[in-house]
Amino acid sequence: MQLKEEVVFYEAIYKSEVERREKLFSRMSLPIALLTPILGLWAYMLNKFNLNGQVVAGLIFLALMISSLIIASLIIFFLAKALYGFTDKLLPPSVELIKYHNLLQKTYENYEQTDAIVDDFFMKFLRDSYIDYSSQNSDNNDERTKYIVRALISITMMIFISFLGFCFFELCFFASTSDNINLCRFIAQII
Repeated sequence: MQLKEEVVFYEAIYKSEVERREKLFSRMSLPIALLTPILGLWAYMLNKFNLNGQVVAGLIFLALMISSLIIASLIIFFLAKALYGFTDKLLPPSVELIKYHNLLQKTYENYEQTDAIVDDFFMKFLRDSYIDYSSQNSDNNDERTKYIVRALISITMMIFISFLGFCFFELCFFASTSDNINLCRFIAQII
């Protein structure tokens, strides 16, 4: 493969990793969007919390709520880890690249075929930069992906636990008839 072809190839890889980083950041909005109403639901249920004589169901409800809050803390931790602690490498600004190219011109101005030498060194610099930067960014993106997947798995667990908590809340704490109270006792005994 010719040097120019290598530069084009590694440039494409570098650009795809930069785009991948942006897509990962946008994926983080789903757990945040789901976390907010779930915490609001728990706040509402806790505000209306009333045992109505259902001690076992109340303990199950509180255990589910505490579990949900622990998972919410994990989700926030995973999202924070996905956002912070990574140093992505980006290509220097055009001004810096031009300065480097001019430095090469100045360094090799007394040689025969100055332009060919300068172009060769500059293309090697670009190729090596693309390889180095895309490798670092790829490793960072892989780690970010792990944390985002953990956050998504955690939010799924939190939704399930919140659903169970809401069921206990509805069945046990809003029990207005004796049938609902008996149903609530039956569900509490099963669990």
